[in-house]
Amino acid sequence: MNNQNVILQEKVNAALVFLEKKKEFPPLLYLIGIIDTKGFFVIWKYKMTNRVTIQFSWQHFFYINSRSLKACIYLKREFGGSIRIIFKDAKTDSYQWNISGKKLEFFCKKIKPYLYILKDECELILRLRSTYPTNGRARIKSDISDKRDRILIEYNDIHKKTLANR
Repeated sequence: MNNQNVILQEKVNAALVFLEKKKEFPPLLYLIGIIDTKGFFVIWKYKMTNRVTIQFSWQHFFYINSRSLKACIYLKREFGGSIRIIFKDAKTDSYQWNISGKKLEFFCKKIKPYLYILKDECELILRLRSTYPTNGRARIKSDISDKRDRILIEYNDIHKKTLANR
């Protein structure tokens, strides 16, 4: 972790402690408004190779880029995930909140009833998560791989429509 992100994590932790003491958090529906209008679900497949075998892995996560550190802190406090600093230009810092894995599944289950724009993508993430083993890593069977590939194709179609509607 680079020095800027270490400093950022210290800021985030201090802000969370401060906000917990003040009990100053926005309602869930406010956060869902931010999520639905500024957030992105991502699903992609990549190839992993070594000298003997070729395997595929599926990556899936959700992220929001924001110039407001406070919004990212609220999201981290409510759902978990992580915040990192990203730079759009030299004048202003931008932050990215992201969430993946089992926390992403919990996140999707919690927000899905309230989503409008990203509802279909959220459902696909939940379908994809249902193909993962509950305990550790296991070799992926071909039927699971095929199901994930179909979800990825469906995601690409829905994602294009979502971007066109924004």
